[in-house]
Amino acid sequence: MELLVLGPLEVRHNDRTVAIRGRVHPRLLAILALNAGKVVSLTTLIDTVWDDNPPATAKRQVQNALAQLRNQLSQRLIESVGQDYRLNLDIAEVDAHQFNMMVKQAQQERVRGHHASALARLREALGLWHGPALAGLTGHALQLKARHLDNARLAATEDRIELELQLGKTLDIAELGTLTAQHPLNQRLASHLMLALYRDHRTAEALAVYTDIQQRLADELGIDPGKALREQRTAILREDPSLAAPAVAERSVSRPVPAQLPADIAGFTGRHDQLAQLDSLPKAGATSAILSTIGGIGGVGKTALAIHWAHRNRRRFPDGQLYVNLRGFDREEPLAPLKALTRFLRAFDVPADTIPSDTESAAALFRSLVIDKRLLVVLDNARDVEQVRPLVPGGPETLTLVTSRNRLVGLTALHGAVPITVGAMSRTESLDVLNNLVGKDRLHAESSASRQLARLCADLPLALRIAGANLGTTSELSVAEYVQELEGPQRLERLSIEGEPQTAVSAALSLSVQALPVAAQQLFMRVGLIPGEDFHQDLVTVIGQEPPTEALRLLRTLVSGNLLEPYRTNRFRFHDLVREYAATIAKDSLDASEHEATADRIVQWYYDTRAETAASEYGNVVAAFKAWQDHRRSLSLIPVLQINLHNGLHLSEVLSHLDTAHQLALRVNDQLSLQRTTTALTAYSWATGDYTAAFAYGRQAVTHALAFDDDADGIARGNLGTLYSHDGNFRQAQPLLEEALEAATHSDQPAFAVPVGIALAHLLLDRGEYLRAGEVIRQLDAIECPPASTVFLMTARVDLEAARGELQVALELATRTLRTAREHSHLRAELYALQKRSRIRRRLNDLSGARADTALALELAAENGYPLPESIMRSEHALSLCDTDSPHEARTQLARLDETSVYSGAKSLQAMAAATLSNVYNKLREYADSIKHGTRALEFFSAMPYPLAQARVLRTLADSHDALGDSAIARQQREEALDIFTRLGVPVNDTSCPE
Repeated sequence: MELLVLGPLEVRHNDRTVAIRGRVHPRLLAILALNAGKVVSLTTLIDTVWDDNPPATAKRQVQNALAQLRNQLSQRLIESVGQDYRLNLDIAEVDAHQFNMMVKQAQQERVRGHHASALARLREALGLWHGPALAGLTGHALQLKARHLDNARLAATEDRIELELQLGKTLDIAELGTLTAQHPLNQRLASHLMLALYRDHRTAEALAVYTDIQQRLADELGIDPGKALREQRTAILREDPSLAAPAVAERSVSRPVPAQLPADIAGFTGRHDQLAQLDSLPKAGATSAILSTIGGIGGVGKTALAIHWAHRNRRRFPDGQLYVNLRGFDREEPLAPLKALTRFLRAFDVPADTIPSDTESAAALFRSLVIDKRLLVVLDNARDVEQVRPLVPGGPETLTLVTSRNRLVGLTALHGAVPITVGAMSRTESLDVLNNLVGKDRLHAESSASRQLARLCADLPLALRIAGANLGTTSELSVAEYVQELEGPQRLERLSIEGEPQTAVSAALSLSVQALPVAAQQLFMRVGLIPGEDFHQDLVTVIGQEPPTEALRLLRTLVSGNLLEPYRTNRFRFHDLVREYAATIAKDSLDASEHEATADRIVQWYYDTRAETAASEYGNVVAAFKAWQDHRRSLSLIPVLQINLHNGLHLSEVLSHLDTAHQLALRVNDQLSLQRTTTALTAYSWATGDYTAAFAYGRQAVTHALAFDDDADGIARGNLGTLYSHDGNFRQAQPLLEEALEAATHSDQPAFAVPVGIALAHLLLDRGEYLRAGEVIRQLDAIECPPASTVFLMTARVDLEAARGELQVALELATRTLRTAREHSHLRAELYALQKRSRIRRRLNDLSGARADTALALELAAENGYPLPESIMRSEHALSLCDTDSPHEARTQLARLDETSVYSGAKSLQAMAAATLSNVYNKLREYADSIKHGTRALEFFSAMPYPLAQARVLRTLADSHDALGDSAIARQQREEALDIFTRLGVPVNDTSCPE
């Protein structure tokens, strides 16, 4: 931001003028600007606006106006300091302060005898003016400031003319005459005009100037001209040789201030955050040199950003702006530091024969030469820290910008460089770039295709400019047609300009890769074969041909080169076009056997780590499956996808992948693969409520597993046993689960024992075998298992404590389980934890809490498309509504239940739904319906058998029969329930519904 007061008040921000309207606002901003960086009292602000006659509301008006200025310009621009205020701008951002600084520097140069440099500085200072100071602003305080500034301008003008005369410059005599006429009593201006006229062989006119000012001084002030003016008149009369212009003046002029910046980028857009970071840098350099590194991949716009900012801030660095392309990533050799130093020293007129021939001495001379200068140094396209370090000046008023594709961490660690990262543009910024090159109307007419084009360019500025240039010069090609070309397999090849291969995106990336060590280039290509959006660093150690520590070191090399970016903890990703480039050169450079071996290692890593990484790697596993779905290696990914099914994730997406895999397994006739696909289809069918298909696939999975004796870990038997258990066939389920638990415990994957053991523990709890269930849970506690299994093991503990009547313990466990499920994004476990906590809360008479849990469970299931048995959750929610005196809402929930769906699917689910409905209708006093559903539930639970659930249903039935006057039946059912409660050791006042 710049504040201009050397003329009408003007604010410039991001290359545009900001209008400051009103009577109060401009005056406040002007007085703050003239005191930039200093605290200005509230009294001074009020006096500036109203002189000596402020209104009663002056304080509030000032505060309101300053608040509005903050909102219009920047919240950080105007800072409150108690009741006073300060403008937080570098003095170089206010032209008046910059003018004063330049004039002072000119005076210093003149004292040193550097007249040409002093003249250049004065001309630059006077070039800041664009009218009378504070033109248009009234008020006593501001007019005093304006007069002071105008006087300083006049004094600087007088000094400039004097230096021009001393150096033998040709003056514009007409301009000097006008200036003298404006200040008719200024003896110094008269002296300059007399000398200029004399040198122009106009002696009579020169003497007339003296006569005129002599008369004016006598008439208006009653004084004679000063000694200097009188002596000059005498010298003119004598034609004193000392008045002649210096004969060699032109040859003595030193070089102009270095201004080496390349042209600014036409149509530069975006990068507001990075520009703001750069804007703040000079404020940090009061006591030390300022250094910043701008990093990013090739083509991301690092140089454009540095050059654009440098042009915007050129006036901050009146002693010069140096620029050099270090060619760190170029087809030519990188520029040696000594050559760059030689260029810099020549820019300051150091004779070539005096420039040292070694880097260290040349660097020392450069630092000495610029130690007191306000200088900008742009070191573009640097290769490494060693190339940059000798070129960094040490003066506190210098700022060095370094652009590089490498992360120059050494400059940050050892020299305090401020790192600024340049990434892909936002989609809006990308469209702005295309607008500038193609034309807004043309893009607007094909807005959808234009957004697609920005996406295909991956929001990379180089790609966007190439695409824009191609479209801008080919009017007959529509945006949609160009998009269609880029969507093909040769996107990188087409992102180039015909006849200029060096401008292509692939060419820019090639230079980055070629700069890598050979081993890092090889790893770059192999990593390019990993499908998906990102990857874990452990996968890199598997596909690399080096020891793990060396592979990780090479990985860091790729990150330092901005070819990879850290994504999350221990995870990395490519920019979209870099990924495509890596895959392309891998295809061209790696032989087929290495391709195959790398793909096999990737799949094997996903399979081996599936228990720990299945959820986090889901998207990448799907990408890998799609990439290799015609190869049998893809079948090893099915168990990984299956784990996500168990977690209740991605149900709507995964079926097509499972079908594709199953068809491939059938074609290759591989029993192991068939066992894997049918096992996964079992899990999918169960999760989506297709229990008939689940049983069919489950039996097939066991058949395939036993066909080649590959159920050593018990997974197939465990899955089928779990299905039988959920279907209420406990007699068939229990032996299968016990066999599976034994097999898994003694296999090389003991973690597989946990889900099987959990299913067995739940079955034992349902059958009332609490002691045995506790033993199984303790056995599982000793097994190290992934979070997904851990959270379900916690639900088993909840059920055990609830069954024992330890309700407070169970409640705490349920809450902890819920928290753990959320931490691991485990939807299915979260829903189960809510369901179980709701039941416990109901038993503890926390009816509103129970209602909140069932409502949240229904909401989560609906939001995530998870087909949790709706009949159970909705009926339990209806029960909670009854408990909290909301019978109307309970009936609404019941109306949304389809009785056909209640009595379909797994028998255990039918039984629980029926039992809950019996309870709901009992509370609604619809006793006939309560008895109908309770009788169905009792049949299911008796057949399983599930004695605890039987006892609870019997008690509900007894209450309903009592209400209808069937006291004999009610008494019999209560006695049966009491017998079961007593046998199980469950408190008789247990009021929960079936678990």
